[in-house]
Order: sequence, then structure tokens, then C-alpha cells
Amino acid sequence: MDQNTSATAAALAPKKVRTKKGARVQLTLPRLGPETEVERRPYWLGTLPDSPVQNITVGGVRFVRATGPMNGDHEFTNPPGQVVQLTEEQVERIKEHLGFLVVRQFGHDRRVLDKQSPTYRYQEGDEYLGRYLYFYELDRDAPHNRPTTKPEPVIGGAWEREEPEPEE
Repeated sequence: MDQNTSATAAALAPKKVRTKKGARVQLTLPRLGPETEVERRPYWLGTLPDSPVQNITVGGVRFVRATGPMNGDHEFTNPPGQVVQLTEEQVERIKEHLGFLVVRQFGHDRRVLDKQSPTYRYQEGDEYLGRYLYFYELDRDAPHNRPTTKPEPVIGGAWEREEPEPEE
């Protein structure tokens, strides 16, 4: 084998990863190539102005208030949020994680809490973080054509948890 082939074979060989407890884990990765590509779609996402946080990661995806340079008035010159390419799996993970994140008022401060935490207990006034985030799927052929209207929150729209219909 030449040096390049040897390096490629070494890169594709199973990896051993040391965990915190010192146990070894065998990791096998698929070969890279066109067959491993996953379809991605453009999404415009971010945090709304009244969000308790400027930026937050939900389901492994970063929601930001704004990106880019600021003008002399300390305002961002780019449109709010950001456009990112996401897989269907990432979108599903975001939807799942939004069901666990809530905002709670602590005096004059608001904080994001995880309902899965063993210390979380519901309190009157808790609300889903989704009320402070927006998330729009964009046209694949024109991903930078964001809506020109003010972004609407995720919850209160299509992702609002459905209540069962009352039986008659």
C-alpha cells in the first residue's frame, strides 16, 4: 500500500474512544461518499426580541437573535436570526426538545429550565420556550428569501401541542 492508501484505511478503521469512566467504546463509522449524504432544507430561525435569552441551543441547533455587523446605533445590519441547512432528523430533534424547555420568572429575571431535570417542578406562570423562538422552512431554490413580516413564535402556530377533541 502506498502512503495515501494507508492513511485512508487508517481513517476508516474503527475508532476507540475513551469515556469518562475509562471504559473503551468501539466506534464504527460508515464510508463517506454520495450514498451517505443526507437531504438538507433551508430554515430561517432565531429568538424573538422579548426572549429571555439572546441565543440558545435547542436539539443541537443554535437559535440566535441576530448575526453580522452592527451599525453606529449598535443595531445589527443583517436581518434577524439566521438561515441554516437542516436534515429532517435535526428538525424532529428540535421539535422534541422544545417540549421540554420552559421559561420561568425569577424576580426581575427570566430563565430557561428543562422539564426533564429531576429538580423541575411546575410553577404557575411557567411557559414553553417556543413562545420566544421562530422557525420557518424556506424555499429550497431561494433560501435567502426570508419572510418580510415580523417572525411569529413557534408555539401558538403549527407546533402548538394539540389538545384532544372533547367526546360528545
